[in-house]
Amino acid sequence: MYSLNYDHVLYRAVEALLDARQELTRRLREEIRGWVQEPAFAGLYGSAARLDGDADSDVDLLLIRPHLRAPAKQRWIKQVHKLRKSVHEWTGNNADITDLTAAQLKSRTRHNAELADVWRNDLVTLAGEAPNELVIAAR
Repeated sequence: MYSLNYDHVLYRAVEALLDARQELTRRLREEIRGWVQEPAFAGLYGSAARLDGDADSDVDLLLIRPHLRAPAKQRWIKQVHKLRKSVHEWTGNNADITDLTAAQLKSRTRHNAELADVWRNDLVTLAGEAPNELVIAAR
């Protein structure tokens, strides 16, 4: 058993390590909140959401985009690119971003049950409301 020494000179560093996922989640929400083209839904999943990743793990993000036409589509692409870059700067890890329309999400969850289960079980909402395909049905 260990106890945390709040007077230790490294206490703040240890506290920052313990709060890393909350800080990442906060930064992701803040970044997405500033988007001109808002996502219908944004979520964090995988090892970053489960807190079982390591230095080589990707930061997995799911984005459900609204139907967009040019030039809104170009703005969307730039926002996603900036998010990918920001995640790498904040964590040193690559962002693996799944960027889908609502129709693509329906198809993906229907044809890839394993991935759909990962999304349903791991997802941490960053923006919007989870689509029905991602909500665990009451058992």
